[in-house]
Amino acid sequence: MNKLHFMLRQVLFFALLSLSSMAARAQFSVKIVLDAIPPKHPDDVVFLSGNYNGWTPNDPSYQFVKDATGKYVLTSENVPADTYEVKVTRGTKETTECGADGAAIANRRLTITSDTTFHFTIAGWSDDFPKQKVVPSKAR
Repeated sequence: MNKLHFMLRQVLFFALLSLSSMAARAQFSVKIVLDAIPPKHPDDVVFLSGNYNGWTPNDPSYQFVKDATGKYVLTSENVPADTYEVKVTRGTKETTECGADGAAIANRRLTITSDTTFHFTIAGWSDDFPKQKVVPSKAR
């Protein structure tokens, strides 16, 4: 009976070890839906840029596609669990999402711990606003 007990414990140990290593390498499906974008560029190509791809603004692997309802959707499979910083672009660093007033916005933070769908609203595109000229103040 001791030998059987020992073998069962070994089998259980290796089964638990195998399950824990699978969990450590878990990867998930992530879907991002753009619920609304500014109307000025309805047919432009849209991308997701972030710390996961060196902030490449036009990476074809992260290009949104329009679904049957006309919303832009991006689905990525096998995404490792982590926290990512991202921004939506129209393909260049000059055409990045911004606030409705043209002001820069913070990076979006996506924490992935399971299969997930995120919904974004794009308030504005940075190239739709005039660039503010910085006028140096005169020293007195």
